[in-house]
Amino acid sequence: MLVGHLEIIKDERVQMAESFFLVKNTCSGKYVRLGKAETGYLLEKLHADQPETAIGEYDRLPEHLQKVLNEKFEQWGFLKRDAECNLQGKKQFDLTKIKLVEFNVEKVIRRVYPVYSKFFSKQSVVVFVLMILACIGIIAYSVIQAVTGVSAVNESAVSFSLTFTIPDILITVVLLLLSMAAHELAHAVVCKKYGGEVKSMGLLLFFLIPCFYCDVTDIYKIKEAKHRKRVALSGVYVNAFLGVAFLLLAFILTLFQIIVLPFYYFSLSSLLVSLYNLIPLVKLDGYWYLSAALNVTNLMDKGVLMVYTTLFNRKSISQLQISPINRRLLTAYGIASLFFKPLFWGYNIYAICSRLPLSDTLKWLIAGIGLVIMLSDFFQTIVHDYRFIKNDYKRLVQMM
Repeated sequence: MLVGHLEIIKDERVQMAESFFLVKNTCSGKYVRLGKAETGYLLEKLHADQPETAIGEYDRLPEHLQKVLNEKFEQWGFLKRDAECNLQGKKQFDLTKIKLVEFNVEKVIRRVYPVYSKFFSKQSVVVFVLMILACIGIIAYSVIQAVTGVSAVNESAVSFSLTFTIPDILITVVLLLLSMAAHELAHAVVCKKYGGEVKSMGLLLFFLIPCFYCDVTDIYKIKEAKHRKRVALSGVYVNAFLGVAFLLLAFILTLFQIIVLPFYYFSLSSLLVSLYNLIPLVKLDGYWYLSAALNVTNLMDKGVLMVYTTLFNRKSISQLQISPINRRLLTAYGIASLFFKPLFWGYNIYAICSRLPLSDTLKWLIAGIGLVIMLSDFFQTIVHDYRFIKNDYKRLVQMM
């Protein structure tokens, strides 16, 4: 149901005695998971008619919890009027994701959906598997030819063709840009396929690396965990599909003594991008897949919560509605993510400085700017985690 600029839906993914609700701020696109009592209190604050009719009977909250929730509702922008929410809604600036360009893609999705959705059919998966087997067969054939001393490819043709020309570079760049766009569009199409909506796509700096993004926050509306996992992995699947397809095409052309280097480079890059996006310790596709697989929202924050509980507040462990094995796994994930983030920053800064054809002075300047941004993000993370534990600890412990 819509109440002003808030969308409130029952969270049917978690089968528990107490009901939970997902509250979306349509201005910021952010979701928060609340219990029935907290949702009822929010509806009271919004002066909604008969909140009991909308969500059922709920317990009244004590005054000290009401005070805490009032502060949180203000922070999340839940109590803003419709005309004010876009102007006054405060949102923490995320240094890991600096948006450069944003545009609406609803019309594009509607146009490409009938064709693009077939890309995720069972028949498409069968074709993908057959292409992988064909690539393996050609590699095995080439190895056998090399071992027996019979070359399947004319060596003079190979040596003559191994020159990466400017047209080759342009073709490769165009193919990679199209691949990245196809990756994000895949998220949009699969999200729409299972009932979600996609408000925007665009270009951002992810840990200072330029890349496309797709806003699929509506993934939380999708009830089935397997469908949310498919949304998360759809981009990885598209990159892998294109990588294998171009590798197979390059192999076939090579057998006919035609070497097309952009196809090889593009296929390798696409497959590496697929693996890169599977990293679960920063908010890439692998993170969202793991979140859906574990059925845990705000996975990274809750990992930090588990680390804090395990190390500094073990008395609260008995209050957690979570199995010991899942608690240990979540704690291990929280520790790994805390250590991985600065390493990821460092690697990306090094990659930018080492690969750009710039003078040493400019490289040191870029490295210095990157280091400042990394340290700023580090302190921002510490402040966020401190406020998260201080303000949300008790509520989240009860909702684990």
